[in-house]
Amino acid sequence: MPARPIDNERKSCDAVARVLEELSGAVRSNPRCPEKDGSGPPVEYVFDLAGKTYAFEHTIIEAFEGQIRTSVDFGRFAAPIEAALDHHMPSPGMYYLTFPIDPCAGLKPRDIPKTQEAVIAWTRAKAAELHAELPRKPSRTERPRGHQNYRKEAPPGLGFELHLSRDTN
Repeated sequence: MPARPIDNERKSCDAVARVLEELSGAVRSNPRCPEKDGSGPPVEYVFDLAGKTYAFEHTIIEAFEGQIRTSVDFGRFAAPIEAALDHHMPSPGMYYLTFPIDPCAGLKPRDIPKTQEAVIAWTRAKAAELHAELPRKPSRTERPRGHQNYRKEAPPGLGFELHLSRDTN
């Protein structure tokens, strides 16, 4: 289960409560956090306002099914790739590597390291090609916007497309 954002739920509930205070012209009283203090039903925040009791629950909603899991899986997949390539690409240039948000879809856990190594190897090879096209930073008079080049392909056996671009701006 991913870590919950620190106190964001309580801040969101408090913001809504302030709006309700303004609309009603009253001040809330008897505030409590039942989830934290075990004082009632498992809701984020409860308070009284203008003779009524309000209970707020903040729930994380995914923009698409599996978003949180996908985000965690993506981070685990990308971290070793980033560690292997960061500060190890041909200079000059800024390199951008893109691949699907769910590169592990359909992969068995034992195949993930092999896939990561294939991405690293492809990226290194294509970075060398991109660098060879212009191994120096062009002058501003020569190319005012710098030099941009890229490679895009679905390497055999990988199962998804990679896109690597280089910008010498």
